[in-house]
Amino acid sequence: MSEEIKQAILELLEKNSSKGKKKIYPKDLATALQDRFPRGETKKVTQQLLDSGDLKYWSSGSTTYVMLKKDYDELAEKEEPTEPA
Repeated sequence: MSEEIKQAILELLEKNSSKGKKKIYPKDLATALQDRFPRGETKKVTQQLLDSGDLKYWSSGSTTYVMLKKDYDELAEKEEPTEPA
């Protein structure tokens, strides 16, 4: 079942990312999939994906989101200060 949940999480995040919504609250991720999987299992698998590096935490300073690693890397590149010429 956890492989099925992993796939569902990644598909949901890919779908949202393609629409421009790259970040999601962890609790909203569990809520979005609660009709298919128990919330506790979704949270557990989300943590496994974070531990493996497939997902990343992103914080605004007061709020923490999860996002796909590729979106995190893209965002980090944009936020890096560039050296003056």
